[in-house]
Amino acid sequence: MNKFDGKKIEFIPVGKYDYQINGIWIKNNKGLLKIKLKKDPKIKLSFYNIASDKVEITSGGHRQIINLKNDSKGEIVDYFPFGNSKLFLIYTILSYMIFSILIYIGIVFFFKKKMKMLLSNKFLKKDTSWKIVFVIYTLISIYVSYKFLIGLPKSTYSEKGYLFGDQSYYWNMGGHLKNGDYSKLLKGASFRGYMTFILPAISRLIGENLKINSHWLFCMINNFFIAVLLGHILPNLYNCLSGKKAKNYHVIYLFFIFSFFWKGTYYNILADMLGVTFLLWMVLKMISKKEKKDVVFSGIFGGIATLCRGNYVWTVIILFIVFYIHQIIKQKQYKCVYEIFLFWIGVILICLPQIKINYDLGHIGLFPFDEIGSYVPNEKLTTFLINETMRGSFTGYPFIRGDITAQQILKNFIPNARLSMNQIFSAFIYSPIETIIMVIKKIIVGLDVRTNEMYPKNVVSLSFFSLINYFIISSSLFCINTIKFTKKEKRLGVLLFLSILPQTIVHVEWRYYILLYLIIYYIFVFKFISLLYENRFKEINKHKYFKFIIAVTIILFVISSYYL
Repeated sequence: MNKFDGKKIEFIPVGKYDYQINGIWIKNNKGLLKIKLKKDPKIKLSFYNIASDKVEITSGGHRQIINLKNDSKGEIVDYFPFGNSKLFLIYTILSYMIFSILIYIGIVFFFKKKMKMLLSNKFLKKDTSWKIVFVIYTLISIYVSYKFLIGLPKSTYSEKGYLFGDQSYYWNMGGHLKNGDYSKLLKGASFRGYMTFILPAISRLIGENLKINSHWLFCMINNFFIAVLLGHILPNLYNCLSGKKAKNYHVIYLFFIFSFFWKGTYYNILADMLGVTFLLWMVLKMISKKEKKDVVFSGIFGGIATLCRGNYVWTVIILFIVFYIHQIIKQKQYKCVYEIFLFWIGVILICLPQIKINYDLGHIGLFPFDEIGSYVPNEKLTTFLINETMRGSFTGYPFIRGDITAQQILKNFIPNARLSMNQIFSAFIYSPIETIIMVIKKIIVGLDVRTNEMYPKNVVSLSFFSLINYFIISSSLFCINTIKFTKKEKRLGVLLFLSILPQTIVHVEWRYYILLYLIIYYIFVFKFISLLYENRFKEINKHKYFKFIIAVTIILFVISSYYL
């Protein structure tokens, strides 16, 4: 636009004259202005009428005159030059058809032609070992170090430069622990265990003494446990539950899937991954125990999980009860009484600092606890979150929106009232159908992760991230419907899924559902990918795989798109 004579035409960028969009000021009403536009039905020209009576627009062989006489000066008149053009529809439909055919050909070519080459790779065919853990850890470390060199995402920090969201809390509490300021530790949230600020404290202590970036050091420590989860815990759970051996190619697929959807966990200061890692490590120790120390470690790991995420308290207790009652009743192993004692010795040992903190706060107990005023005045955190989910916060950050069904539960009970926990459960009982629908909705919305950042400012478009995510979810559901699982896999899967349900009565944030995602990735990698590697395409086609995943994907899109 700089080539034009400023006396006849002036380009007005956003901000100038308080304009909210780019504008062109045509100072000579008899002048001719040529504009090159994409032929898209959504393209809009807005005329801000200040002096003209008519505007003549010519596009190709099409000519139209917009009459501005009937509009008052100062009004904006919108015109869509390609509103009736069919070119965009024809172009996109053909593009999608061609793109779909190419994707199908690519998948068939990869799994039928390249499979032999992949299976001939000795490393990929090897059983998993601790070597693959260090391979994953090395890859994560290189990636994180690169991110620190070029700069972490802006969403990691607030506008004032502080760590954004819960990260700031964990980091500051780690600083209080490093400085030995116990009085400030007692002022922290009672529902968060001391383990949430152990790693920040260690990182800050070492970093400040060795002049190393403490944030980077935290990531290096935290990511080692993520590598253990992906390369050791999940594969060995598969070995113990299925009676088969996990291969390196399973772990590599698992690593890439996790990195694609959850790479933000590699450089954010949060306790979610540490909690789920030790929860599943506890399960692995319980089902694969060989020595008495394994029982003690299972208790220690279970205790760490509860100290990282308060919602894992009941998960640990339920898993413990079911596991040992099953052993006592079915296998008649009365020596389990001794193992029960060892398990709780491990839990108590790791929870000793938390017992002290709880006692000084006026509470007697092993685990973090929810008390009135710990998050907001006059309410417990859980009570606050449930009350909010029945109002305008059905989904949490970054999409804070309400839900009609959840709001109806409150309307059916006591409209607009702040409910106590007893009243909340009474409200659920009073509206059982609405409660079931609400839970199902929350699971579906919770499974529509739209970003791989923990605190995103922008989310990836619906048609990209969700489609890949739904492909994995629908393929996993297909496996549940068609492939045989062992009794151990079924029992553990049901128990872990049931432990997730309490989370569905508070608002939805994707990282709260990380355990459910790991269950899905387990099924996809160890079941579905195994089908493909074993060239069992006939079995897949026999059960109408493509029809199934298309139907499931459409249903998931329809429900989730209402909120996100």
